[in-house]
Parts: sequence; structure tokens; C-alpha cells
Amino acid sequence: MEITSILLLLVMFQIKHFIADFVLQTDYMASNKGTFLHPGGIYHSLIQAVFSLGILLMFVDPVVAIFFSFIDLFLHYFIDFFKMNINKRKCLTPHQKHFWTLLGFDQLLHQLTYLMIVLAMI
Repeated sequence: MEITSILLLLVMFQIKHFIADFVLQTDYMASNKGTFLHPGGIYHSLIQAVFSLGILLMFVDPVVAIFFSFIDLFLHYFIDFFKMNINKRKCLTPHQKHFWTLLGFDQLLHQLTYLMIVLAMI
């Protein structure tokens, strides 16, 4: 894979993540990501995976794209699940520094997921 394709893929993952994680996420999804196997959390992660699939199909074989989309689904679900449960256990609110630190760490893990996917395809 050429460097321009790698960079384009990473930029597309950034844009997809913003849209799926912030623009399209509903209160139903956001408030239920901490309940194990709740449809809200699953649906949120499924949106992430479907968008990833659409991006990956532009660059790789469909079987590879489906495989990495499932990885995105799985990792996104559990990153969010654990973040929500840490927030709940620590009673974190947006008025506390640790809330934002945890949110930033959550976003870092999502971005590292995309980097790992791209690196695995090189």
C-alpha cells in the first residue's frame, strides 16, 4: 500500500470516527454503552463497523475489509463499555478533570485501533 493510500485511509477513519461517535450517536446509545450487550451500545459499535467496512472496501479485498470491520466492532464496543463503567464507578462528571482524561484515553484507544488496522494491512 502506498503512503498516500495509508494517509488517506487514516484521514477517512478520523472523519468516520467523528461522524459515528459524535454526530450520529444518540442519547439512547450513549446512555446504554455501559450495560453489557445492551442494544444501544451494540448499535453504536455496529455503526462504527459499517462505516469502517465502507472505507476499507475502497482499499482492500472484501474478506479483509469484513475481518477488520469486525475487529473495529469488537474493540469499539469494549473500549466504550469499560469507559462507561469506569465513569460510573468513579462517579465522574464533565466538571471533573478525570472525566476528560478518561474520554481522551477512550478516543486515543479508538485512534490506535485504526492505526493498528492500517498497519496490519501493509
